Amino acid sequence: MKWIQYTVYFILLLATTSELLAQTNSSTKPELQYPIQLNSHDLPALPGYSVSARVTGHQVFEYTIQKDNDANVKKTFVVRPNNLDSFKERIVFYVDSVLIAGEKDSTTRANSMLAFKAREADLKPIFLFFQGAEIIAGSLDLRPKAGQIYFGSTVYPRAYSYTNRKIKKDLRDAKRDAKNKAASRAATIPSNIRELYEIRDKLKHLKARADSSQIVLGKAYLNKQLTEVTSELDDKIKEINDSNYVEKMKAFRLEWEGKLAKLVDELEYLLLLDPNHPTVTYDGGRYTVSLGTERSKTGRKRKAKKTYKEYHQLLDQRREKKAYKITHVELEFDEGYLENIEVIGMRDDHHVKFENNYPIGFSSKRDFFNLQRVRLFGTSQSQFYSISLLDVIDRYEQKHEVGRRDYSPGNQVLTYDFTSDPRRNFELTKELTAKLFELKTFSDFVGFDQDKPNGLIQFEVDKRLNIRSSRSSIPKSTRSTWGFFQFVTPSIVMSKIEQNNKFLILNYKDQFTNNVYNPIKFTSTLELKRYENFSVGADVNMFLLDFPSTKSIVYVNTGFRYGRVSIRDSLRAFTENEVNTTGFVNEYGVNTYTFTPLKLIWEVRTDERYTFNLGWSMNFYYLRDNSFTQVANIETFQETTDDGDMKYLYKNVFMQVALKPQSSGSGRLFFRYQYNWQQGFWRTGFHQIQVGYAVPLTKQLKTNSN
Repeated sequence: MKWIQYTVYFILLLATTSELLAQTNSSTKPELQYPIQLNSHDLPALPGYSVSARVTGHQVFEYTIQKDNDANVKKTFVVRPNNLDSFKERIVFYVDSVLIAGEKDSTTRANSMLAFKAREADLKPIFLFFQGAEIIAGSLDLRPKAGQIYFGSTVYPRAYSYTNRKIKKDLRDAKRDAKNKAASRAATIPSNIRELYEIRDKLKHLKARADSSQIVLGKAYLNKQLTEVTSELDDKIKEINDSNYVEKMKAFRLEWEGKLAKLVDELEYLLLLDPNHPTVTYDGGRYTVSLGTERSKTGRKRKAKKTYKEYHQLLDQRREKKAYKITHVELEFDEGYLENIEVIGMRDDHHVKFENNYPIGFSSKRDFFNLQRVRLFGTSQSQFYSISLLDVIDRYEQKHEVGRRDYSPGNQVLTYDFTSDPRRNFELTKELTAKLFELKTFSDFVGFDQDKPNGLIQFEVDKRLNIRSSRSSIPKSTRSTWGFFQFVTPSIVMSKIEQNNKFLILNYKDQFTNNVYNPIKFTSTLELKRYENFSVGADVNMFLLDFPSTKSIVYVNTGFRYGRVSIRDSLRAFTENEVNTTGFVNEYGVNTYTFTPLKLIWEVRTDERYTFNLGWSMNFYYLRDNSFTQVANIETFQETTDDGDMKYLYKNVFMQVALKPQSSGSGRLFFRYQYNWQQGFWRTGFHQIQVGYAVPLTKQLKTNSN
């Protein structure tokens, strides 16, 4: 069991060095200030005595052996690393000196010294404990440089006059106008006084469109005609009354039957030739999109939408671009993505805010190359604008290290105000080394019931590793995205089960083979899962859907796990015509393997202090041992010897709520509920109701050490 002892010493070593981490908030590796005081350590076989150390220089240690509760009984010596023999010789010498000063009884002193020399080999963990402290102390507090980011100073927003919604509306309007064309023709010959008003208003609307457009050919003629016709209509309306209505309307029809319809057609045709506004007409199932006199394309709806957008983009590019000065930038980096970016541009007293529509990959060289395709969008005074991300982030120079393939900065929010700080380049750092791994500690309410040991205390350590940090927008959506093979999450789970329920006790089914008692040993899949005390594996993301507008992310994952279960086999024998236990117990461990082909998770993020997860998974659980049989249901197997067609398959549902009381802190509170059930046996499941706390691994080790 030496490896367990050394593991404990190594954990204590991490806990010791974590004390140094709390003493600094620097963004890079600190310059160590000597001397550095380290924690004390109990001496083996000498109760009441301990050894402490401090670093007095680079790889120079000063050890102090002291009697507990007596500051006057102590001895100090210096030793350098990689000299274990010298350390042993000196500590034996000084232990002897301390015992002489601290123990009045010579017999007790001699016995203590003999016991200490007998345990001299155990001094190596103490030596390693303190010698490794200086090495790890600085490295755990290291925040490696991720790269250097350079910002531009000026952006040139491109105003654009279309949206997908507007394009759809214009196409619908064109189709509707075409269907109502015949009715509109008939309506140009009024039948009552109300229609005269409608005709006049329509002519005024067309005149306003003509005035705002940049058509040249026929514009002066049409303006003159429209003015005369509108004025004449006003006069006609004033002349009509109840006594002359029939006579006046009859004369009006004779005079205006073709004149008004021709005038409307001429004006609408010339408006279609407006070089600064695309227009759409519909005829016989096909759309015609026109831009001025030179551009006109006809096609079905999909082609018409594409052409309409191209014409708008062409017009937007022709417009004069005005320079805006960048005054403020805020960046949010999260798991290899530039999750959010906010840019404030100013021109005179006019401010425009630009934002990204979806998370931007910021992890690999390919992501940095693709930044040139990303645009940021903003609105101001009912006008839409867009800018290129490269106008804001001029370039990002990633830092290369041996073994580094993820160049993204750590999870953080960075704010730059260029009105107070004129610098345009800043250093970005990766996550603090001490925060690379997160330890989750859970207590199971159901596990407190001694009859249902689901893991009284459960420890989980995991780390998300980004694999592919690029996503694509979902069709017909501007903000929702999808991606595949985004990350892998390795994890280790350890369960501390109550001592009286630590082992899974096997079930027996009596049988005789050739008149020899040969019982069948068996247990169910869920019992193996319930008593699993250790597992290691990983979840692999296969597909992801991100819906920022609903604060939701949907994960489709797969995974695998290797586990261990402690077994207790109460040996039996057939004596005196009955089965009796022999009194002997065989305790051993078995291996298990779990494959999860499908795991669905719905994550809701509404606030940085609160998250909610709801999930379901399908799992195949395999026993990797032939000393007993794995069955689907214990009662069914006892009665029929049927181990079940789906004995390997169980399913799981879970809900998890996480609360981060301080947004700037590193700890989180958890509540998690899980239910596991055997496929085909709905009443055989078991619950887990857990509460827990998650902190960086080294912080938890420090707390446990203290």
